[in-house]
Amino acid sequence: MDSTKARNVAQDLRFLASWGGLMEEDYVRRGISTLRLLLIEGAFREAWRFYGNAVEPCVYATDVEKIISRNHLNAVHFCIALGLEFNGTHVNSITAFKPEAYHPNVKGKPVRRNGHPDENKFPISRYLESASAYVEGRWMSRREVIQHIAYNRFGIHIKATKAKHDELAETAALLNAKIQDGSTDILFSEVIAIAQAVGRSPDAQALMRQAG
Repeated sequence: MDSTKARNVAQDLRFLASWGGLMEEDYVRRGISTLRLLLIEGAFREAWRFYGNAVEPCVYATDVEKIISRNHLNAVHFCIALGLEFNGTHVNSITAFKPEAYHPNVKGKPVRRNGHPDENKFPISRYLESASAYVEGRWMSRREVIQHIAYNRFGIHIKATKAKHDELAETAALLNAKIQDGSTDILFSEVIAIAQAVGRSPDAQALMRQAG
């Protein structure tokens, strides 16, 4: 990492922060390529360290495991994290519980001002492995959402086995079948939520200021 690359990371973060909800495939393709570079390939963390910051950057985002306890998964049809701004509206998680089943209430204070009770503060490495969605016994992490959209939707190379790519495609298909009619991939919305969470995080904003 050098100063030019670090400034490029800052520009990429600005792009993610500015993404207001457009779901056209060309826009999502650009966004997913940027997320792959910053998160999976680690450019965000490298630039963060380049400017002398300690530890690793953090992100505020919906914590699915605050919403659906792993002890009560038999009560849940599906859950997707979301937490994005779309057309001037904040869209938080979507969860479907089975009739007359356990319905958990998210309690406690938000972890930040103007935040939501179901948010958490994630170091970027833990954020990548945290849950984006749950459906019919299958979990999908934020890393796996990026991998699936990058490879299965846009043919962008991601290091994983064919079996893994097929598994992610099956999970995505199950989720889409539960939520909507298939006209738009619900995981496009999740990609935008990830982009906004990263680009609008206080640490990303701090890095942009350091880059000038």
